[in-house]
Amino acid sequence: MNKKVFIVEDDENILNLMINNLNSWDYLTYSVNDWNNISKEVKYQNPDIVLCDIQLPFKDGFYWIKKIREYSKVPIIVISVSNIDNNVMHAVSLGADDYIMKPFSMNLLVAKIQALLKRVSNSENVIFWADNKYNKLTNEIQNVNGSVILTPTESSMIQILLQNINEFVPNNELLDLLWQGGNYLNDNTLNVNISRLRSKLNQIKIKDSLQNKRGVGYKMVDHE
Repeated sequence: MNKKVFIVEDDENILNLMINNLNSWDYLTYSVNDWNNISKEVKYQNPDIVLCDIQLPFKDGFYWIKKIREYSKVPIIVISVSNIDNNVMHAVSLGADDYIMKPFSMNLLVAKIQALLKRVSNSENVIFWADNKYNKLTNEIQNVNGSVILTPTESSMIQILLQNINEFVPNNELLDLLWQGGNYLNDNTLNVNISRLRSKLNQIKIKDSLQNKRGVGYKMVDHE
């Protein structure tokens, strides 16, 4: 799926140059329609990355970065023509991830976009809890005691449980999420798979991270 780039830039010449070049790289591009509602438009479009100029009509880029960060972790690259130290430090403190100075080459901009999206993608493939690391791509859990490789079913279970860390996930919800038509299965089916998962966790000495309460469900905890 093509990545979506939301461009917050009021200079039409620069905006059109960015749109044309990014489109040639197969990025989907969006720009501002209402300068008073930039954060709403970003939220609506749900882009993969935002390019945000500092000097804008009505309110500056710092304001909009802060507003976007109230609801989103979308990567943000700041575009600036002013004093680099002050602008960059302020933008980063508000939640920006990278910066580029005008005038800039489109090759540099594309390189920054690719690098930031790759960094974010890699981080999304890894889940940390307590002193443990789970890699979604390799289905591997690692800690100081070693590593174990999970089956696809075990991986699905651990992801569901880690997404709800410290909270019980009901048995029927686990069954429904893991196997379509889960109502044709029973708790014994789930128990067998949970037992296998717990056995692997035991190999790296974190068996007690997986807990259950009869009649309630299962949960992963971020402490022993």
